[in-house]
Amino acid sequence: MDKLPAGPHHHSRMTKRAARKQKAPVQSPPTTKGRRTRQRLLDAAEVVFGESGYERASIVEITRHADVALGTFYVYFPNKQAIFSELVTELGHGLRRRLAEAIGELSNRIEIEEAGCRAFLEFVRAHRNLYRIVRQAEFVDESLYRSYYQRLASSYVRGLERAVDAGEIRDLDPETVAYALMGIFDFLGMRWVLWNDRLPPRRVVEDVFRLIRHGLGPATLTARDPAADTQREQGSSSTPTRSARRAVAAETAVKKTVKKTATKKAAAKKPAAKKPAAKKPATKKTAAKKTAAKKTAAKKAAAKKPAAKKTATKKTAAQKPAAQKPAAQKPARKPKRSTQHPLERGRGTRASEG
Repeated sequence: MDKLPAGPHHHSRMTKRAARKQKAPVQSPPTTKGRRTRQRLLDAAEVVFGESGYERASIVEITRHADVALGTFYVYFPNKQAIFSELVTELGHGLRRRLAEAIGELSNRIEIEEAGCRAFLEFVRAHRNLYRIVRQAEFVDESLYRSYYQRLASSYVRGLERAVDAGEIRDLDPETVAYALMGIFDFLGMRWVLWNDRLPPRRVVEDVFRLIRHGLGPATLTARDPAADTQREQGSSSTPTRSARRAVAAETAVKKTVKKTATKKAAAKKPAAKKPAAKKPATKKTAAKKTAAKKTAAKKAAAKKPAAKKTATKKTAAQKPAAQKPAAQKPARKPKRSTQHPLERGRGTRASEG
């Protein structure tokens, strides 16, 4: 009996066995062709992970999209998580490289922020799946997710520190400012590029940088920073250094602490005013008892009122003199009926008359 041709599942199993026998995946292919094949797999993974999500994505789908054999995948990556981690790392590296190119030779910090913002939005538009992939990384590999933002912020912080030392921006914590600005640009890209598939309008970008200028600009620093006032009093026109500002800030903090301590001591010497005893809030049980007592008192009052009326009526009746009853009239007596015969009565009458 002839053997049936091997199906796709059999081919897949054979390819995986062969891949396990191979050596460790090639991270940096030595040939140009190898580097192109590896990049095609990463580009395909960016589309598949962005559209299907990490859980639903498969290696077969990635290789099909990259138009390479399934076995070729295992030459460069051992499994799905490996290519996902490499993809997140590559996207972060590509973004930082694009920002560095956009900044170029710029020296003014506000101009650097504007150029960096535009470069970020253009990068997001070219890699629309960046948001979805980075957010999936939080659940696939949390350390990878943190590393993506920490690497982006570290270079940002170094640039802000130089700007603070040069007096270009206010003396704020560089790391705090870095993450705040990253959040602004991140949500700006999500609102316009990801949701509307377009760059933000010019007025939107102008409003954002008006906010940034007023928040970071040295004009605010000059008006409020004690270090700048000290420098002006000494007649120096140069911008105060970061260390000088910190020294003045520390001195101001000490003065505030001393003042607070003195205020507390003065307050402790004064006799404390007696506070009126706070009324305890009535509990549900207490309220119920009061309601029941009111009902009982109302019933007793209602019961007493009719009895009092009856007693008053009886007293009034006793005080009035008894009315005299009219004498009963005796019925008139009927004349006795005579028993004599009428003829005899006639005779007697005539005899008396004669």
